[in-house]
Amino acid sequence: MASLGCAPTGFEARLSSLEEEEAERRQRLDELEHQITRAELKVDHAKARVAYHDCKVTRATIDAKTVLYRAQCFQDISAHAQCVAENERDTAAGAALGCLLGVGAAVVTGGAAAPAALVGCGGGAALGYATREKCGDIPRCASQVNEMESLVLAEYGLTRAPTCTAPPELVLPERPEPPKPSAAEPEPRSRPVARRTVCADQRVEWIEFSAPPRKANGQAWDARGGAPDLTYLIRVEGGGTYESKRHEGLTWRHEPDRDIRVAPQQKVTIQLLDADLQSAENIGVFRSLVAIDTREPASLEDGEATARIKFQCVEE
Repeated sequence: MASLGCAPTGFEARLSSLEEEEAERRQRLDELEHQITRAELKVDHAKARVAYHDCKVTRATIDAKTVLYRAQCFQDISAHAQCVAENERDTAAGAALGCLLGVGAAVVTGGAAAPAALVGCGGGAALGYATREKCGDIPRCASQVNEMESLVLAEYGLTRAPTCTAPPELVLPERPEPPKPSAAEPEPRSRPVARRTVCADQRVEWIEFSAPPRKANGQAWDARGGAPDLTYLIRVEGGGTYESKRHEGLTWRHEPDRDIRVAPQQKVTIQLLDADLQSAENIGVFRSLVAIDTREPASLEDGEATARIKFQCVEE
């Protein structure tokens, strides 16, 4: 069986360039995120300022209306009191005049007209009382003078006057500074990667399969109704072929016992078989391109059969 492997390619230079581009993208994203954060803080602060000024306007309007309503009420109370005072004056004057005329008549008649004096007093008083009707009752607002603010608040659908608190001073985050190269490493582009997940030389770390419970025609994998005898082949483009041992079961996670070397963007074909003693029946064929980033396994499927293959970076 042919040995698997791949010769060094020009990927190292390309990967170095990709790492530099990734660092620049991250720096641009950090700057963009910083600008977005500052803009959001400014918008929130502006909204808070608007709400604060709206609150102050509402509070000033409520206070002004309360003062106005009280002033109007006091004016109505004063007008009513003046009207009542004038009526009382007219009543007293009318009664005095009526009595005076009645007494005068009694004197002239030598007492014969004394009852007329009483009639004159009563008539003068009645004339004064008659003018009270134009004053009416005490203004209704007189009993609500101390409740004017509550009446105004009810017009705004409020139960108490709003409390207006000025927003705190806006503090914006500082602009992030780009990382500075150390004295030992003046060129950030040549700085080594501490934990490398992007590499040109890789190997198959493990492979995992899941077979359907029955064949496509509905029959069992085994004549006795048992699970299939799994085996798989890995073919690397431009390389050799690896054939695994057998494993009975519907699922299987296996680490190849040989070093299967691959490079990014190489085509890898994986064939999963049910290998009996006399024949082998296909379960699924999976094809994949080797990724540059080795952190996550590749997930593949063929019908109901699935496979996951994990590549590992080979450190030099």
